[in-house]
Amino acid sequence: MKPTFVYLAQNTRKDPQWGRDSRSMLEISLDKLYENYNHKFRQSIIIFHEGDFTLEDQRELSKGRPEITFHEIEFKIPDFLDKSKVPDVWVSSAGKAYGEWGLGHRHMCRFYTIQIFDLLSELGYDWVCRFDDDSILHSPIEYDLFEYMESHNLEYGYRVDSQEPYRLTEGFSEALHNYIEKFAVNPTFFDEHVWTPSLKNTLCNYYHQLLALRWPLKKNNLRIAGTYDNWGYFNNFFISKMAFWKSDPVQHFLHFFDQMGASHILHWNDLILQSAAVQIFMDKKKVHKFEDWTYEHATIRHGKLEYGGIWRGKQDEQADAVKAFEQQYGRAIFDADKTY
Repeated sequence: MKPTFVYLAQNTRKDPQWGRDSRSMLEISLDKLYENYNHKFRQSIIIFHEGDFTLEDQRELSKGRPEITFHEIEFKIPDFLDKSKVPDVWVSSAGKAYGEWGLGHRHMCRFYTIQIFDLLSELGYDWVCRFDDDSILHSPIEYDLFEYMESHNLEYGYRVDSQEPYRLTEGFSEALHNYIEKFAVNPTFFDEHVWTPSLKNTLCNYYHQLLALRWPLKKNNLRIAGTYDNWGYFNNFFISKMAFWKSDPVQHFLHFFDQMGASHILHWNDLILQSAAVQIFMDKKKVHKFEDWTYEHATIRHGKLEYGGIWRGKQDEQADAVKAFEQQYGRAIFDADKTY
């Protein structure tokens, strides 16, 4: 087994998408990962970047921890896309108030949808675990994460469930159904993630249709039979076996959507594409939700929590970090009526 943790990082005190101090957050994330896990297991950590970490920066971040290496990559719009169709800033059809996403963000989406698996395969790794610069491990993990996955015959692990807002995924449900029909795919548990409206849903649909006469965005609340429900895995942390992502069916799926401009033109992000791939091609028994340790991934802007939060581990009795976070910012937020 050759596993690695991965980060995609920027060496900036104010990143263009969120205005965050990415450099300081990366230092905190790495320190907590070592404090609560990697001081014991000493597993590889690769920090992918666009050349903005000098050798001195790399020495400062590594702090004598030889497991940390840096790998420079170059982001660009794929040659197979019509660049005239790739906006500098992608804006939801609902308007700017519901999200503006620059090229950097969409490069990141494509990186974690398809490129990461090609890069790690070329480097010889067979397991991957993702952390973001704002992913923080708050409680000790006393077992080897990768060995746990391997020994339990698991292929995809995550920490938090998530639902993407519909106005950020326009057309995605239809595209998934078309793909499944066109290529005669027999999904494993994708059908569990399509709407089968109940009587309550039907009554709510009538209500939202009436509201939509005055407020058109209320149409986003409709529960349409057969529509993908956008529930998936908050993949700022995920751990997975490379063999699944490099298998022929999954590669065909990923490249098919990549050729459509999923990330750059349509803004179908890595969360929904990765989640759909798992739900279509992976045996559900091989998917595992970790709940024993405390994890934080929060989008904080102007001192307020906008999305995400902190999740207490069932084995974390003290959870001081949870108390401190919730006192300052409140509980985790996943509001599908908002986009960020």
